[in-house]
Amino acid sequence: MKTKWFQLTQRQRLSLLPNLYSMEAITEEMGKFLGFTYKKLILTCEQRLMHIFIEDKGRQRVDKLALKKVLKQPKIIAQALRLVEKYGQIFVRDFKKISAQDLSKYSNYKLDLIYQKYYRDYRRVYGYYFSILTVERPVSEWLMSRLASQEKNKNKCLEYFSILTLAPKAMVAFKERIELLKIAALIRRKKRKDWQKDSLILRWIKNHQKRFFWLTRDYEDPILTVNDIIKRLHTELKHQPEKELKLIENKYLNNDQKIKALEKRLHLNKLEKDLFKLLRDGLDLKEYRKAVVSQTLYYFDSVLLEIGRRAGLSLPQMRNILPSEIKIALLGRDLSRVLNERIRFAVAITRKGKSKVLSGRPAEKWRKILFPKIKQEKALYGLTVSFGYARGPAKIVMHPSEIKKIKKGDILVTVQAVPSFAPAFRLASGVVADGGTGITSHTATLAREANIPAISGCKIATKIIKDGQIIELNTERDEVKIL
Repeated sequence: MKTKWFQLTQRQRLSLLPNLYSMEAITEEMGKFLGFTYKKLILTCEQRLMHIFIEDKGRQRVDKLALKKVLKQPKIIAQALRLVEKYGQIFVRDFKKISAQDLSKYSNYKLDLIYQKYYRDYRRVYGYYFSILTVERPVSEWLMSRLASQEKNKNKCLEYFSILTLAPKAMVAFKERIELLKIAALIRRKKRKDWQKDSLILRWIKNHQKRFFWLTRDYEDPILTVNDIIKRLHTELKHQPEKELKLIENKYLNNDQKIKALEKRLHLNKLEKDLFKLLRDGLDLKEYRKAVVSQTLYYFDSVLLEIGRRAGLSLPQMRNILPSEIKIALLGRDLSRVLNERIRFAVAITRKGKSKVLSGRPAEKWRKILFPKIKQEKALYGLTVSFGYARGPAKIVMHPSEIKKIKKGDILVTVQAVPSFAPAFRLASGVVADGGTGITSHTATLAREANIPAISGCKIATKIIKDGQIIELNTERDEVKIL
C-alpha cells in the first residue's frame, strides 16, 4: 500500500541547521519524555524553504496517544515548560559565554566539541518543547467538540476558544510593543525634539535592545538594532503612544477574570479547565523556546564562522553541514559541492533520532512523492487560528523586510509569520499562512493579539494567490476564497 504523507508545517528562510536537529529530537528525546513519538519524519529544504512531513497513519496513531496522555496527565505541558526553562537558561548562558571568547585560539578538536555540545543541548530543549505541538491538535479538537455541544454557532465557539486560550503575558511581541510605547511616552513627556541625545532615553533604548535583540532574529534573520528601535519610535511618536499603551494594557489587564467568567458561564469541569490551561501553558512554552533558540543560534554563529574560516566554507554552507562532518571539514576535506547541493534541495529522512540526508538525484525522487502538481484553486482550506471575517487585497510577504507592503485593510499572505511581522498584523484585516501547527504558532498568537481572523495550514496559498487579488476569509468554514 502506498504511504500517504501529511504535511505538518512549512517555514521560510531556514536551513538544515538546526531544523534537522529538531527532527531528531522529536523522534528520540520527545519520545522518551512523552512515552511515544512519530516513527518517521521527512524534512525538505529548498533554497531556504522548509517542509516537514509525517506518515498519515503515524499522525493518527500519535494523535490518539497524545489525547490519551493529556486526559490522564493534563499538567504535562507545564512540566515541559519547567524543563525547557531550566535547560534553556543554561543553554543560552553557555553559548553567550562561548561567543565572547577568541575562538581563533581554539584547537580544531575543541571547536568540534563545542559544535557537538550545541547539537546535544539543542536536541534536549527541543525534545521537551515539541510535546505541545504534538498534543495541541487533538486537545484543541476535543475541546472544540465540547464547546460545540453547548454552542451551535461555530464563530461563537471560536470566540470562546480564543478567550480561553489567550495568554497575552506569554506573547513576547506584545511585551516588546508595550515597552516600546513606554519609551515613546517618556519622549513625549520630556518634550525634546532632540530626544536621541537624551542620556536617559538612550539608556532605555539600549536596555530595550539588549532585552529584545533576538526578537527579529528568528533563525537566520538580522537581530533588532538600536537604529531599528529609533526608527520605530519615530513611527510611534506620530500617533499617541500614551493612549495606545492604555488601550493595550486595558485590553489584557483583566484577561484572567475573563477566562474565569467564561469558565463559569460555560460550566466547564475541572478537566476542561485544565486542558485549556494546558494550551495556555503551550503558548508560554512556544515563546520561551523561541527566545532560547533565537539567542543561542545568534551566539552559535561565531562558532560556525570560525569553523567555516578554517574549512573554507561560507556561513550558508555551514548551516547545511552535519555534525558528523565537522571533523572531516576541519581536516581539510572540501565539502563545498555537497553543501551547495543541499542548499539547492535536500531531503532528510529521520528515524529514532538519526537522519539520512539526500541531495541531487536521490532527493529529486522524493519531490514527486511529496509535492504533487499544484492545481489552480478558487478556494483553499486550512485551520482557523483566529476567528472572524475579512475581505480585501492580498499581499504576499515572505520576509520581514517586505512588511512595508501591507496597508490598512490588506490581507497578509505568508508561509509562516514570525514576531517581527507584528507591525503588519496591526494594519492587516486578516492573515493566511501556508504553514503553522495550530494555536501556538506565531500566526495564531499575533493574529489573536491584533484581533484579526487568521487561517493557517493552507499549504499553497503563497503559490496560487497573487499580490493585489481580492480574497475572502471565512473562519466559520475554514475557507480562503479567491474572488
